[in-house]
Amino acid sequence: MTARAYSRGLTILALQVGIAALLLAGWELAADRLVDALLISKPSAVAAQALTWLSRGILQKAVLETMAVVLVGLLWGGATGILAGLLLGSARRAGDALEPIVAVLFALPKVALIPLLILWFGAGDQQKIVLVAVTVFFLFFYPVFNGIRAVPRALENMMLLSGASWTQRARILYLPASVGWLLAALRVALPYAFVAVIGAEIVASRGGLGHLARTSATVMNAAGTFAAIVTLTILATALSGAVIWLAGRSRFALRS
Repeated sequence: MTARAYSRGLTILALQVGIAALLLAGWELAADRLVDALLISKPSAVAAQALTWLSRGILQKAVLETMAVVLVGLLWGGATGILAGLLLGSARRAGDALEPIVAVLFALPKVALIPLLILWFGAGDQQKIVLVAVTVFFLFFYPVFNGIRAVPRALENMMLLSGASWTQRARILYLPASVGWLLAALRVALPYAFVAVIGAEIVASRGGLGHLARTSATVMNAAGTFAAIVTLTILATALSGAVIWLAGRSRFALRS
């Protein structure tokens, strides 16, 4: 990194910190002066609430519960989405027949499934995991499906003529054609996974950050609600940054 680029990076960072500080100061000053603090709270109260939860272990427990559901749901949804994309992408006739059905299911707002999932699995972690998996399934399916469809038929025919099995074609041809898109899909899937799990926790759950936000709002504790939201934002941003970092260190470009 050149000195000029380093200096530019520091300038941008300083501007970002300054803007954030101004916004927080404006929020602090506006509470009880322009808007009732009961509705918007204030940064000092949000920080105090978060520290109280931390001292009691409440925030750590909620973070672990939400993160566990997100990661397990991502694992199941990603694995099944990649497998389905491989199968339907390589089997062109079956893919052409089923792709419109997949498109219809993709268009379905997944949060509408929460009441049905509660009916089937109860209000525990299982229904939240299923909702996350269903939500991210399509975000992994389409990169693999479209990546395989973009592979030239001549390459597929060449491997078929050489006697390559389906697993060999998937390992050598199909997956490498999709990995760049999958890294981008993972970056997009993370916020969708958090939206799904927080929605499920708000509607019916006994734990997690969504549960903390809902119970705080129920007792008019705006500081608690904001503390849960800020914690969720930090988690999602950190995970997204980790994906970008991993993509930068891989030999596949992160496509957007």
